[in-house]
Amino acid sequence: MIIDVSHYQGNIDWNLARKVLDFVIMRASIGQKNDDKYQEYAKKCEIPFGVYHYLKAGNREETVAEANYFYNAATANGLAPKFFCADIEYSSQTAANVKEISEVFADTLRARGVKKIGLYIGQSLYPYANKEKYDFIWIPRYGKNTGEADENYAPKYPCDLWQYASVGRIPGIPERVDLNKLYGNKDVKWFIGEEEKSMSEKFTSPHFVEFVKGFVGQPYWYGTCVYKCTDSLLNSKKVQYPDHYTADRMNKYKANISNNLLCSDCVGLIKGYFWTNGGEGVLESIGKPVAQFKNIYKSNNMPDKSANGMFDYAKSLGLDWGTMDTMPEIPGLAVRMDHHVGVYIGNGEVVEERGFAYGCVKTKLKDRKWLNWYKIPNLKYIENENTDTDNKVEGINLELLGAKLLKEGARGSNVVELQKALNLVMDADLVVDGDFGPATKEAVKKFQEQQHLTVDGDYGPITNKAMVEVLKSMEKPVEPEPEPIPEQEPVPVPQPSSKILVTTANVNIRTGDSTDYNVIQAVTGGTILEPVLGKDEKPLVSANGWYAVKQEGQIGWVSGKYV
Repeated sequence: MIIDVSHYQGNIDWNLARKVLDFVIMRASIGQKNDDKYQEYAKKCEIPFGVYHYLKAGNREETVAEANYFYNAATANGLAPKFFCADIEYSSQTAANVKEISEVFADTLRARGVKKIGLYIGQSLYPYANKEKYDFIWIPRYGKNTGEADENYAPKYPCDLWQYASVGRIPGIPERVDLNKLYGNKDVKWFIGEEEKSMSEKFTSPHFVEFVKGFVGQPYWYGTCVYKCTDSLLNSKKVQYPDHYTADRMNKYKANISNNLLCSDCVGLIKGYFWTNGGEGVLESIGKPVAQFKNIYKSNNMPDKSANGMFDYAKSLGLDWGTMDTMPEIPGLAVRMDHHVGVYIGNGEVVEERGFAYGCVKTKLKDRKWLNWYKIPNLKYIENENTDTDNKVEGINLELLGAKLLKEGARGSNVVELQKALNLVMDADLVVDGDFGPATKEAVKKFQEQQHLTVDGDYGPITNKAMVEVLKSMEKPVEPEPEPIPEQEPVPVPQPSSKILVTTANVNIRTGDSTDYNVIQAVTGGTILEPVLGKDEKPLVSANGWYAVKQEGQIGWVSGKYV
């Protein structure tokens, strides 16, 4: 059985409900608001689940914003839905605009790395939506709405899921619930199993960086896209771009051909990575008798755009971008100046197709007048963080944390470490999304106020020094190796602790075992809490690491990360 739920279903007893369900589809968000029950349902259901978003958007800009909001809400706190779905039925979506809205929503999620996307849509709007952008279609049609699937009222359009009733009764769910059934050639395993890697999983930033580095020393040919240098290509480009393929340059072009080199222009280096299936066989072909490279993989996953057009496309999808003073340390980012792009490869270096006189070169980021950085569409960014354990405290990378000034508008791995630190030290409950927004700024200001620093919300060297000191004060000392115990002496058995010590500056005690629950009381570092003991006389701890404690005449919960 397949159901979909939202906060309207109330308090679900998942121990009962999961016994009759194949999987469940949960509403994660509506408009730009979280569903009140999503986090609770997702953590407690213990069965595979997908998510859907109820769109209120009526134009492109609103759709991009809602798609990004949906992704952040659905994946917050490490949740990993099996699939994502757009629910298009709101009054602002019409036959006139639903094609654009459906396209933009899917494109934005693809750019965030989502590989399996569905479209929930009624039959009145079905003909106008772009179904090709989606991996499955979900149609509601109830007929007499008796709780049974009546084939007389089956969807008249092809679909993969049929929502056939809204009055279902499921054990453990107090309210009536929507019922669904498979109605195409996709089985349960398709929805909840592992599928072939998506474009965004296949094309990763480390692989892309190695690809562009391989082009250093290769020539620049205007209007080309990781082609092998040949006479036929040169003749074609001479006709297409006569100003760039002049007689005084011909000897150099001929030498490139005779030396079996590869050519590209600046944006062609980026597009070519995707259009040749991750550079499949491109670099290996140098010196080998292979056929001319063609855009045989060219598809909507990377459109044919100019340098400026690629930047505008990334912005339109809601991808991270900014001016150079906010650039994070993430290899694989594109850097842009007017009509020209390069690829940041880390350590302050850029690979760029610089022009006829230079070819593809490696330059210093600081030596060129770049205007913007941005994330490349359909590239899965895997941030190359320093994993040296000497450089980490409580799982926070101190090198990234203090690498640069961070302020509102900054994005990237540095901000991720800051948000993790603020959550640990201040119990800030921030979504760790790498986006320095108003909530992160407010948490920085509270930390600065607590540390008697200048309260401006910017995370600079002085604030970082104070943060590192607090983090290191929380670090557990390394216990010395115990002296070996002679075999004849009995080994003492450690007794479970009957007290819980608060080890961070401030921590909230809540009514349940996650930050979704209300705060009973905030306590300071050094506070001793009385645990609730189980049958084994050990402190009671939940599956996600929260301890039950007796507080203010009731049972409360405190995160094990702070005690």
